[in-house]
Amino acid sequence: MNICWICCPLSPVSITLTPNTALCEGDNAQIAVSLNSPDPFVATPAGEVNILWSLPDGTTISNQSAFNYQVNSASPPQVCFSVVVTNCAVKSVSASACITVDKQPVCGTITGMSVPANLIPDQTDPDLYYICPGDDAAVGVDMPFMDCHKNWQYSFDQLTWNPLGISNNVQNTNILPSYYWPIGATSIYYRIECQPISSPSGCVPCNSNVIEIRLLTVPLPVNILGDNQICKGDFSTLTLSGSSSNLQYTWLWNGKVVGTGTSYTATEAGCYWVEITNGCQVAETPKFCVEVCEIIPIISCPLAPNECAKLGDPITITASDSNFAEPSLSCANNAGFIYTWTWMDGNGNAQTFTGDTLTDTPPVAGTTYHLSIFDPGSGCSASDEITIIPCNF
Repeated sequence: MNICWICCPLSPVSITLTPNTALCEGDNAQIAVSLNSPDPFVATPAGEVNILWSLPDGTTISNQSAFNYQVNSASPPQVCFSVVVTNCAVKSVSASACITVDKQPVCGTITGMSVPANLIPDQTDPDLYYICPGDDAAVGVDMPFMDCHKNWQYSFDQLTWNPLGISNNVQNTNILPSYYWPIGATSIYYRIECQPISSPSGCVPCNSNVIEIRLLTVPLPVNILGDNQICKGDFSTLTLSGSSSNLQYTWLWNGKVVGTGTSYTATEAGCYWVEITNGCQVAETPKFCVEVCEIIPIISCPLAPNECAKLGDPITITASDSNFAEPSLSCANNAGFIYTWTWMDGNGNAQTFTGDTLTDTPPVAGTTYHLSIFDPGSGCSASDEITIIPCNF
């Protein structure tokens, strides 16, 4: 007896993937895979029907109309499933379905550009720049962005970001500030949002570093600090009550430029002040005047009655005419100078006397009288000397 199988024709089939949303490179997800067919002998495999699945990892499974598949570390560009259904007459239908897998966006960095050369970099923060009002600038890509669309954005508060353009490597700021700046805004911020290649995508955007461009304002007023009175030959270190590494300081003495920086060593009498600039605006400190106290010691010749310093007779010398080079109420001490005389007598012994006027009998060979003057008020001192050799006639 002969047995004859009747093979029914196969209807078209399709595949349903759940969930069927895009994945991102490296994602892990469980996918529910099901075969759709109007043929009951396919939906519930029976008889001579064979179902062969090809899976994303290169393996196969047979004769299942539905199953779960675990995707580990999804790889771009797709995760795909395919199926071939055959019957007893080796007739077949096939179908496939894929889920998009995007590459993970990789963000680079942006920086201030040197053209136009209007940005002043901060000395400590590489993402902060200053600009003079009325100038324009540019920011651009420093380290490259990969596997994404570059979208430039700007903000005034780093909360709301506004679109500027797509994919260009350099973004011009135009003149800053402009009419659309909010009242009171002093900075504008730029960044690139690196959006996935596909949309919708399983990947989330990444963001570059944020560049801040801050408007320069007139430098804040500061004062000069230091000693406003010094002795001749001494110095006063002048400093500022506040300073910034982003400002330039130029010292002037009676209108003449004498130095730069945040301090200056003053040795001359006169008025000092500092011009402070941020590159577009200039401010000046109040003048700071320094007085130099210089004591001029004056020793008289021997006074009467022994003007000729006759041998054996006492002589009198005085320093009472000593004074400051330019008499000044601020230099002078109401208590007066302190005078100290020192000399060697005829026996080689050191002698000392305190007072403005000295009376002494010089030895035969003469001697040198040294005078030291000290002013308690200013702390200044000076010295002089006179040699007297008595006459023997």
